[in-house]
Amino acid sequence: MKRVLVTFAALLILSAQAVCASELTCLRNKKSSVPVPYPYPFAVAAHRLQLERMPGTADVLLIGDSHAHLWPPDLWGSLPTYNASLAGDFIEHVLWRLHSPEWQTLQPANVMLVVGTNNLARGDCAFAIIEGIAALLSQAKRLWPNSRLFFVGIPPREMYGPLRPAERATINAILRSHLATKNVHFVDAERLLRYPRSDQVHYPPEAYRALMPDILPLLAENPLPR
Repeated sequence: MKRVLVTFAALLILSAQAVCASELTCLRNKKSSVPVPYPYPFAVAAHRLQLERMPGTADVLLIGDSHAHLWPPDLWGSLPTYNASLAGDFIEHVLWRLHSPEWQTLQPANVMLVVGTNNLARGDCAFAIIEGIAALLSQAKRLWPNSRLFFVGIPPREMYGPLRPAERATINAILRSHLATKNVHFVDAERLLRYPRSDQVHYPPEAYRALMPDILPLLAENPLPR
């Protein structure tokens, strides 16, 4: 298992290096593959509260940034779902959170990760973002080797015009290509472009609904044992 995880991360990193070698200097300053605790006490407290409220099982564990936090709960139907997302999370924050030993008590059938948009907005290069996502998915595989993993591609974000569309497309293309060979389902977020955003960042409930046809059939293939 360890060799598989290392190979998985290496493939993503080497692919990213090939397409954005000119950006590699950013890794010296911003490295999202290293767990970083929250700098704010209220965020640490929110994380601890989520751990305390965590159920023993769930059909779906949703974890990530505000895009995951705002996912409408009714879209999961009767599936027991635990949303452990926090608005404002960067990749390195989620990675730090997943190193808490309490996660080992949860046995989700499916794990959905939604993160990366804040790293893109901060200015992290494509290489650093992919390296961080590789580390995050590897940690998720360690915690939940029998769970089906999903990664939602970084969605369009247009606070002041299109945010780094070339880098975002590169990140999503590399992830889509390699995750398909590693039993991680990539959810394409491009269809969200058709939905208006009042703040140019976050999406309305109907946008999330548009993603569900790609997700729900796969959840049915990996149900929680009853």
